[in-house]
Amino acid sequence: MLTLNGLRMASASCWWDPAFARPAAEGGKPGDSSVVAAVFGGTDGRFYLHRVLYLSVDPGDPDTEAEQQCLQVARFLERHHLPAVHVEINGIGRFLPGLLRKALRVEKVGAAVVEEASRRAKALRIREAFDALLADRRLLAHAAVWETPFIREMREWSPDGRYTGRDDGLDAVAGALSCEPFRFDRQTAPGRKPDWRAAAAPTPVEGWDV
Repeated sequence: MLTLNGLRMASASCWWDPAFARPAAEGGKPGDSSVVAAVFGGTDGRFYLHRVLYLSVDPGDPDTEAEQQCLQVARFLERHHLPAVHVEINGIGRFLPGLLRKALRVEKVGAAVVEEASRRAKALRIREAFDALLADRRLLAHAAVWETPFIREMREWSPDGRYTGRDDGLDAVAGALSCEPFRFDRQTAPGRKPDWRAAAAPTPVEGWDV
């Protein structure tokens, strides 16, 4: 049983939006961030954004950039008890699932790798993932998330589809939220009324003559 502050968790979702994650060249701008996000769903109907990790690579490391990232993701899954990770395979991500599975075997992490191809506009995916949860105040974030670029991305992001700023963390969290199952409220079932369908016993309806 997994709990956060005593509250039992009912589900967990993890999404990796990969990129090269190379440091910026001298005087240049950094490229897209490679981000992995973990979201838990509580039995209280709320969603808990537990961690958002912006991966980094060391050009001097003997392992390739892809291998370095896969190792970080494998350890991320183990550290947070995540059963699976969804990997966006658009672009460079197409070659990563196999490398990640290898890293999971090496690290002895029992987690599945699910390949995901995104075909819809990023702005639409982000809006659909966040709008209802934020309006209903059902999305909470761990304090550690506030120490990442994710919060700045949320504040600066624009949903008009023409936004050119950073949104890699937003995309990863939106992906994780999209994987969370819908849970019906566990309420006491109302009293059952007689079933009027043909296979059931006859049920009189007032006001009609037969």
